[in-house]
Amino acid sequence: MTNPNESVEDLRDRHALILERFNLGLDRIDPSGGVPGLDSHQVTARDLELLGQRMTTVGVGLTDASVVRLHAEGTPALTDEQRQRAAVLHTVASLLEEIYEDSGETARAGLRSEGIVLEDGTETAPALVIADSPNGRSPLLHDWMAKMLPQVIGDPYYRQYRS
Repeated sequence: MTNPNESVEDLRDRHALILERFNLGLDRIDPSGGVPGLDSHQVTARDLELLGQRMTTVGVGLTDASVVRLHAEGTPALTDEQRQRAAVLHTVASLLEEIYEDSGETARAGLRSEGIVLEDGTETAPALVIADSPNGRSPLLHDWMAKMLPQVIGDPYYRQYRS
């Protein structure tokens, strides 16, 4: 738990640890889109539960939510790339859910916020970066997490509810 009087050094250490967990989470995604303890169908079902149909569908790069629901129910309906994207969504959303201790509202807001600056200077949402990347991974996503985490950890909401 966070102490409201936590030092700057402690906050930096916490930031580094969370970013390390993010990277480790990405490294643990298996080729079929599973994560430790969950196969790709369970990952997709968890994404639907945490992020909702719309965000999960957009994040895997689709427009038809029925395909995502079928996969979550156990029918192999997603491609390898789409399963990988679902696992990346799961990794980001689970970490945000844990930080804020909420049911996914913060994760949904974070994934749809315009926080990633593209090469042409325009901003886009992290969910769209995941959807546009072949396996859901992009250096832009890592940079977004690295920039966002100090704000999250220093956020009064975070301090209040984590102390």
